[in-house]
Amino acid sequence: MSDIVKNFYHLKQFEKEKVVLSDHIPLQKPLRLSIDVSNICNFRCKMCPTGNVKLLKEVGRPTGMMKFDLFKKIINDVEEIGGIKSVGFYGEGEPLTNPHYNDMLDYAMKKNVFKDTVITTNASLLDKERAEYIINSGIKVLRVSLYGLDNRTYQITTRQNRFGFDDIINNIKGFYEIREFLKSSTPFIYIKIMEGLCSGEKMSKFREFISEFSDAVGFEYVHDWDGSFNLSEKGGKVNPIEIRYCSKPWYQLSIGINGDVRVCCVDWSYATKIGNINNSSLKSIWNGDEMIRFRRMIVNGDVKQNRACRSCTFFKRDSSNPDADNIDVVIKSAPMRALSRYPYKAVPI
Repeated sequence: MSDIVKNFYHLKQFEKEKVVLSDHIPLQKPLRLSIDVSNICNFRCKMCPTGNVKLLKEVGRPTGMMKFDLFKKIINDVEEIGGIKSVGFYGEGEPLTNPHYNDMLDYAMKKNVFKDTVITTNASLLDKERAEYIINSGIKVLRVSLYGLDNRTYQITTRQNRFGFDDIINNIKGFYEIREFLKSSTPFIYIKIMEGLCSGEKMSKFREFISEFSDAVGFEYVHDWDGSFNLSEKGGKVNPIEIRYCSKPWYQLSIGINGDVRVCCVDWSYATKIGNINNSSLKSIWNGDEMIRFRRMIVNGDVKQNRACRSCTFFKRDSSNPDADNIDVVIKSAPMRALSRYPYKAVPI
């Protein structure tokens, strides 16, 4: 088994809680929600569309930070449907750039409407004050993305000079030490590193080092969203698993900084938009006509209709998803059910 699978923290922690979609489709509500509180980033990573201003202008993606009132509306909608299994308070940028991030965490965590809560950050802004707040908030998992194992590689990859590798490591160590001082068991600290940016020997040594200040380490393959990152020179690609259909439309939603609701959590171009939560409820969007039309596109194999889906292989590598298994068995054996709203009612293909 490869590192990309073997080292995922959620395979060990949450595998037993994974929902078998074939037993529950159609779902009354999504299992997972991604809330993008800021798609602005203080890094300009070579392989990330957020760092490509020209590309973002070409597709017309909005840029900015989510307003606190909109965030509260989202959390209130989740409360109205009885809560959701898991949430990620991050998206296309660095979430800690939002000046209201602490208030957002406080509001969401006090509502207690999510079982699993996750933050992904580049850790550049993870100072002592922010660390204490996150730890005391009760967040379950902190995922830290690393983009190299030395200062030179870090700055080449992130295309900025303000934060180096040593700065990030100091922040991670500081976060861990504060968690230990506070005698807290959470958040679980998962360090994910881009595969192929250095030798295997260097990776092994780093894993041994960083394990003293984290709970798990994984080397993950990058998804080359904008085509500017030569994967052949960075360790290659992971072999996809045998999945034909993308499961995301059946178990999750992603909400952008302006309230746009997308089917896919990695759709940086907003091409999978099916509504906007400013003028609709989460419940109505999940069971709405646009979602049914999107699912029909997947079932009928017409993914070329959508620019985010037509060449995507991410879902084939998403085997470590902790929330649900794949949708293939439902589509192959009961396509009518795969296109039904909750409660079950067959919809013609």
